[in-house]
Amino acid sequence: MARGTYFDLLGVSRDATEDQIQEAYHRIARKYHPDMYVALGQEFFPESDDTDFVEITRAYNTLKDALKREKYKEELKKRTGAPPEEKSEAERAEDTRLEMAKNSYNRGMAEMKRKRFQSARELFQAAVNNAPEEPEYYSMLGVATIEAGRGFSVAEMNCEKAIAMSEWNAQYHANLGKVYLRANIKSHAKRKFQDALHWDPNNRDAKEALTQLEQKKSLWDRLRGKK
Repeated sequence: MARGTYFDLLGVSRDATEDQIQEAYHRIARKYHPDMYVALGQEFFPESDDTDFVEITRAYNTLKDALKREKYKEELKKRTGAPPEEKSEAERAEDTRLEMAKNSYNRGMAEMKRKRFQSARELFQAAVNNAPEEPEYYSMLGVATIEAGRGFSVAEMNCEKAIAMSEWNAQYHANLGKVYLRANIKSHAKRKFQDALHWDPNNRDAKEALTQLEQKKSLWDRLRGKK
């Protein structure tokens, strides 16, 4: 697999269309996703031991969005010493919007650690409002919503939206599993945790949740006298 820029990683030109970028990513996903090599007992990708699927997905998430793609091109120009093009007012406003979204997201994550779920939900909603193209914001909005007791259907909808935008992200599946588990829909939760492990066999949240579910099931069986 080619190394270098994100364009090199996906094997597309710098003038590639969004459809071409998406097609390249799907092709690489089918060929290089870690699950393909875990099944074969191989730890690394066949053509490079330092290429991982996280970097491939990072490249795709950058290049699939027109504004992010142009910003990345500008960064590449700076690296090569080419004089940067002066940003337009619209581009500066876009940078401000994305920065505000990222700031809200980071503050939301801090509030989640403090278990201030309502505050976190409001911050994640602000992040989504400013950057509706970012799936991770929707996913965490879903988790914060169910934890804040603000409605299962809204929480589920946001988590599902994140998965629809980036199906290969294991954590988004695990987060939806958390929503189902919080709503006591254990069969759905188990399925989503299993989906998470399909994409990332080492996803900690999914592994821990499934272990807890199995332990609770085993205890219930013993209480009912099953062997």
